[in-house]
Amino acid sequence: GLLESSVGLDQVQNKRVTHIFRTMLLRAALRARPSCARGFSAPALARTETTVEESEGMRMIKLCRSEELNSMNDDMATEIYRKLSIWAENDSVGMIVIQGQNGFFCGGADMDWLAAHRSEAAQLYGSLGDVYQLISEYPKPIVAMMNGDTSGSGFGLANTRFRLATDGARFSVPEPSFGLVPDGPALKMLVKCDELSGLPAANYLALSGQPVSSDEMMMLGIASHQIGDDEEALARQIAAVSWGKDKLHGSELEKVLDLYCDWKTSGGLNSRAEALLEEAGGDMDCAPKLWPGEEQKVIEAFGCDSLVETWERLEALPGPFAQAALGGLQAAAPISLLATQRLIQEAKRKPSTAAFSALSARVASRLANGPAFAKVIEHATSDSQPPATSLDDLKAVSEDQVSSLFTP
Repeated sequence: GLLESSVGLDQVQNKRVTHIFRTMLLRAALRARPSCARGFSAPALARTETTVEESEGMRMIKLCRSEELNSMNDDMATEIYRKLSIWAENDSVGMIVIQGQNGFFCGGADMDWLAAHRSEAAQLYGSLGDVYQLISEYPKPIVAMMNGDTSGSGFGLANTRFRLATDGARFSVPEPSFGLVPDGPALKMLVKCDELSGLPAANYLALSGQPVSSDEMMMLGIASHQIGDDEEALARQIAAVSWGKDKLHGSELEKVLDLYCDWKTSGGLNSRAEALLEEAGGDMDCAPKLWPGEEQKVIEAFGCDSLVETWERLEALPGPFAQAALGGLQAAAPISLLATQRLIQEAKRKPSTAAFSALSARVASRLANGPAFAKVIEHATSDSQPPATSLDDLKAVSEDQVSSLFTP
C-alpha cells in the first residue's frame, strides 16, 4: 500500500503520519474548538488498551487510549469483546459501565492503525462489528458514559439502552472526510433520529460532519440521559447499588439514573421538552427546537435523496448554516459521501442489526483499501491539505463505482 511504500521503513516519518492523523481526527471531532486541534501533540502510547474497575456486581471498562481519542484498534476491540463475553456468563456480575477518559468517549476505528494495516481492514471492522453486536444484545444492563466526544463509529460502544451524555459531550461523524464510511450502529441510530425529530438528521449529520451538543444529542435520541460533568460521582452512586441476578432488567438502574440525571428521554419527546411544552400550554410553536432558525434549511437541503441536489441547494442557501454544511461536504471524499448516503437508505429499510453491520463493514473495508483513503494517507505523509471536493468531483463518481462497494 501507499503508506508501506512511502514510510514503512522510516520510523520518524511514521511518527509524523501518526501525529497528523490524530490532528485530522481532532479537527473533525472538534470543529467548534479548533484551538484544541492546533495545539495537539502526540504523547507516548498507552501501555494498556483498557482498565477494569470492580465493585459488588459491577464491572467498569475505562478506555485508555486518550492519545488516540480512545479509538479502537483490533487488539482493543478483541479485548473488550473477551471481557464482555466472560462477564455475560458470570452470575456475580449484574451490570457493566463503559467510560472514556480525558474528554473523549470513543473515536471509532483507529485511523493510525488502519493506515498502517490497510490489508487487515476487514479484520478490524469485523472485530468492531462483533463488539457492537454483543453490546446491542447483551443480557445485562450496560451503561455507556459518553463523557466527552464520540465520533461516528464510536457510538457502537453506546449501542445500548442506557446512553448517558455529560453536559460537555459532543457527537460527530467524521468518517467521510477520511475516505471511509461510518459503522452500522451509528447509521442505524441516525435513521432513528429522523423518526424522532421529523428532520433529515441522518443525511445532515453523516454527510456534513457537523457536530451536535449534549442537548442536541438528547433531543435527537442519541443519548438517553443527560448528566452533569461529574460522571465519576454518578459512577460511585451506581457502584453503591448491589447488582445481583434479580436486577438484570435494569429497573434498579433506571431508578438511580432518574434520581441523578438532569434529563432523560421519554417516548417521542424527552422530559425537559415535555416540561417546557406543558409550561407553554401545549403550544408546539413554543416547543424546544433542535437547530433554532435552521430547521427549515436542514429539511430543504438534506431532505432529498440526491446528493447533487443537496449540494446545489446548499450553494443557493444564504447564511453560516449552509456555508458550514457545504464545507463539510467539500472536506469529504466523493465516493465516501455517496456510499454513506446509500447506507443510510439501506438502514431505512430496517435490516437486521447483524446484516447491516456486515454490509457497512464490507463497504468500509473496501474503501480502506481504495484510492480515497490512500489519498488521505498521502496528504498526511506530506503534511499537506487535500484539495476541496467540488460538485464536479461528486458528479464524476459513477453509479457502478458506488455499487461495487456493496456487492457481496
